Amino acid sequence: MKKDTFIPDGFCGLFCASCANYMASEKGDPKAVGASLCHGCKSDKKDSDLWCANCTLKACALKKGVSFCYECDEFPCNQLEGFKNDPNFPYHLEVYDYMQMIKTEGKDKWLKEMKKRWSCPSCGTAFDWWTTTCTNCGVKTDGYVNPNV
Repeated sequence: MKKDTFIPDGFCGLFCASCANYMASEKGDPKAVGASLCHGCKSDKKDSDLWCANCTLKACALKKGVSFCYECDEFPCNQLEGFKNDPNFPYHLEVYDYMQMIKTEGKDKWLKEMKKRWSCPSCGTAFDWWTTTCTNCGVKTDGYVNPNV
């Protein structure tokens, strides 16, 4: 893992760069917006109270020496299946598709696709998983409605 570097890809296949904590950290002052410091789950720079700092999928991937869960002999495991289907985090549903794309087309192409997928189709402003309307231009985005709000 790298220190002080923003790493947008998660072990589970999530695009960490669409996390509100990651985005706030990237802008320079996560505490000012009430977020927790995070440079991505593959980075050492994150607050200890964040989910990704204590993620069991991350711990498993590190133990097994894989960069993505799909590289594991046990993929897909019950733990990843539970993560994917957690109703509190509907954006997790996309992780199998994301890992398939990483596997077949490579991480660089996937990263380009993720930047496109998580940017406003009208103005190009990046948005987080929970944004359904662009904060810059007001256009509808493909973000998710938070079931806990």
